[in-house]
Amino acid sequence: MIEDEAYYWVVSRYIHLNPVRAGLVDKPAAWQWSSYPGYVRRASRLPWVAYDRLLCAWRGEHGGSDPSSSYRHFVEAGLRNPPPSPFREAFGGWVLGSERFLERLRELAGPVVCDPPTPEARQLAGRDAEAIFRAVSEHYGLDRSALAQRGDPHIARAVAAWLCRRHSEVPLHELAPLLGLSRADSVPNLTRRMDARLRAHPKLADELQQIMARIEPGAE
Repeated sequence: MIEDEAYYWVVSRYIHLNPVRAGLVDKPAAWQWSSYPGYVRRASRLPWVAYDRLLCAWRGEHGGSDPSSSYRHFVEAGLRNPPPSPFREAFGGWVLGSERFLERLRELAGPVVCDPPTPEARQLAGRDAEAIFRAVSEHYGLDRSALAQRGDPHIARAVAAWLCRRHSEVPLHELAPLLGLSRADSVPNLTRRMDARLRAHPKLADELQQIMARIEPGAE
């Protein structure tokens, strides 16, 4: 996901230089499957590539008298001085933009209560596991240590496991001891229990949203 056209040229150039970095060709136009030639020569355009969407982001800062020549100069400059990957700064490797853009995506996504959640959804939610545990404890009026008591029938423990799997990046082997479990593969037992409860009691999803509302977006 890319915030706006300010990132288009940087990302596009990096992609078009992939075959050069891999040592497959000396210039991007030599790569037979590349769309690059159509960006610098109108005669080479394909009907199903949105060339103008990229070229319309032209601001004239890369030299040249028109978007196509400017883009060619921009890409050729990358041959002389290979640029770093723009995705190095991307959140989770897939969201490229400002912190404000990321926060906007979090607002639009809201609590991720769908099943199954994608890894990207968990990354976007980006909540700290400990913050989730505190929110669960406060919601049910329990001491934080109660969530690590194995064999406790209270729903709070399963809720904590379920929310952490959907709203944080904490791996299973780190989540297990927080739940009083000795094995990482025991965590899914708790999340499956929550899945069953949600199927039987759909309104429980509202309660999960109330718990997540206790956590400020991006809290750590």
